[in-house]
Amino acid sequence: MLQTYNIWRSLRVFPLLMFALILLGAAAPAQQLKLIMGGADFTQYPKIQLPFEVLDNSATLDTLRAEDFQVFENGVRMMPVEIECGDLQGAQKITFFFLMDVSFSMAFIEGTRDFDIDDSVKWRRSKDVFIEAFNMLRPQDEAALASFAGDFILEQGFTSDKKLLIDATAGMALRASTAIYTSIATAVSYFGTRTGKRVIILLTDGVDNRSWHSREKAIDIAWQAGIPVFPIGLGFYPDQNDPSRVDQDTLRSIANGTGGKAYFAPSSEDLSRIFSDIIQSIYSVNCVLRYATTDTCEDGSSRNVRVQADILGTVVESEFSYTLPDLRSRVQFRVDIPPVISSRDEYTLPIMADGEVRAGEPMSFRLRLDYDPETLEFVQLEDAPGVIDPADIRVTEAQPGTLLFEASRAMPRTGIGYGTPAALFTPRFLVLDRDSVAPAGVGLEVDYAEQVCAMVPSSGPTEFLVHGCPGVLEMGFDTTLAVISGGVLRLPLTLTPSVDLRQTLEYSFTLNYDPALFSFLRFETEGTISSELKLVISEQPGRIVVSASPGMPVVADGVLLYLYFQAIQARDAMPVPVWLEEVSVAQSTGGSSVFRCLPQVSLSGGHVFLDGICRPLLRLRPRPVLGQNAPNPFTATTGQTRIEYSVTGLAPMRLEVLDQFGRVVALLEEGWKDEGTYSATWTPPVEAPSGVYHCVLREGDTVKTRNIVYTR
Repeated sequence: MLQTYNIWRSLRVFPLLMFALILLGAAAPAQQLKLIMGGADFTQYPKIQLPFEVLDNSATLDTLRAEDFQVFENGVRMMPVEIECGDLQGAQKITFFFLMDVSFSMAFIEGTRDFDIDDSVKWRRSKDVFIEAFNMLRPQDEAALASFAGDFILEQGFTSDKKLLIDATAGMALRASTAIYTSIATAVSYFGTRTGKRVIILLTDGVDNRSWHSREKAIDIAWQAGIPVFPIGLGFYPDQNDPSRVDQDTLRSIANGTGGKAYFAPSSEDLSRIFSDIIQSIYSVNCVLRYATTDTCEDGSSRNVRVQADILGTVVESEFSYTLPDLRSRVQFRVDIPPVISSRDEYTLPIMADGEVRAGEPMSFRLRLDYDPETLEFVQLEDAPGVIDPADIRVTEAQPGTLLFEASRAMPRTGIGYGTPAALFTPRFLVLDRDSVAPAGVGLEVDYAEQVCAMVPSSGPTEFLVHGCPGVLEMGFDTTLAVISGGVLRLPLTLTPSVDLRQTLEYSFTLNYDPALFSFLRFETEGTISSELKLVISEQPGRIVVSASPGMPVVADGVLLYLYFQAIQARDAMPVPVWLEEVSVAQSTGGSSVFRCLPQVSLSGGHVFLDGICRPLLRLRPRPVLGQNAPNPFTATTGQTRIEYSVTGLAPMRLEVLDQFGRVVALLEEGWKDEGTYSATWTPPVEAPSGVYHCVLREGDTVKTRNIVYTR
């Protein structure tokens, strides 16, 4: 077996020598510069730190200047640029010691334990990459070569002559056993008193089984001498049948303990790349580049960075990208409005910011506030405590019912934190006159808001009730009513033109009458406005006092309640005095006295007629009659409502529909009509809002009113 091996070795020497001569005949390697960027450091953002390395094999790199570097972020040049480097070790002389494992396992077929005596790829390729590494060395560098198995042989002492190193590689022979730790300790001793940067590069495919030194001892010897070890594990793969094959931890311990780095080549094909990486990393110059980005907004965007350097007349560059965290402020803007506001009052309606507004950073925004101009009227910005000074806000009425509030780089008086909402600024509004409670709202939209970078804003509508009071009401009864002698008078007491059906109603009044002609019988509320109200009536001769506790009014034919009286037997027809006094009407929302309104009430009716037995009434004065529209309420889907009415023909008439503010919405009939009963139809215009409208019939001095309820 030994004789066969020696023959094989002899046959291998000649090709290796020929290969070495070819490599020596090649031109000396040209200057090689390479810029490698490391991971960016954002701990001092917006100042960014970029660790980088310049790989140099020319021995000419002795300084790096900031003015030789340019940084472009998303195509925009960043200035100024700072450069900080340690001592430029890459330009100094470096002494290498190459150690190759020559145990018989290097002749194994890769991935097996079978010998390939004729042509072992592992053995041949390992020597080839050692020769490649020698040719990567710079002229001023020195290197030594040793082989180790169970023993240690110095194949070539320290030299700058690459031919000697190549020849020594060709002459190495395979031997038995493996002594990694002793080989490291022995190589350290060969450095002697040599100074400067010194490194050991070690290639092995096995596990130490013959060293005189322990692993810890070898590491300590190299560490004390300041010599980093770069071990390369060839074919280190897991083997279930031989757990000892998994010895990557050993090589990592050697690298970490000496300041080097461990590499692992699954096959010999990976060796060339690994040797190149090791040599370049040893030649590298470690520096830090610093610059401050001009776009300081941390908005989650990705940015491309290109670093370009002119080093000794050679332009090198490197690119990378980074993605910022999204640290933009999240702010919700809203209008702070009480759930119920009263007409004819002024209110401050603060624009609240709930989120983050940072102190010391100028703020710009444009907020759009939409409101009903028939409900609210803008007065002014209040000089009230707020985050933004009102003097820094420009207010523009884009159109009726739309206000723009704009600020450009206004400095906040104070900051706002998450969970502690505060008023950004405060506008004042006047609530216009209304005669009913109606739902309303304002819409707040954010065109933009930013502090250094754009905020992430949100906003929305705010709903509320406008508490309005009915206008002047008329309480009374029809003075043409008549009762036969000895009969019962049914007196409908009316309250017109309308009460607000969304508010509670309460009232009180005193009705006076002639007790010699009438006596009070009872009252009735079924089918009237007071159907849901609790009434209390106290009676005295010729006088009754009626009071109604708060309750919701009911849609009815304008009748507040019915009062019944018994008439005496009378010989002659006559008017009987009946009149109202001490009238009080109140409406409020939700029973809250805070939003209680007291509309003015005018009184009508001063008598009714009593028919006589001997001298009866010859003729009651005719009056126009206005019936209730049908359907009522009606909707936009229904489309129209029908109104019946009667006129006397004694005077011009006019039939019209008014809105809650008394404005004419539709004129249905006008002029002279013959006595009789007629009908008219009202179709609301498309833009007509929901609400209570008033149908008014006028003939001469007589006015009749009905409420029409329309919903969209």
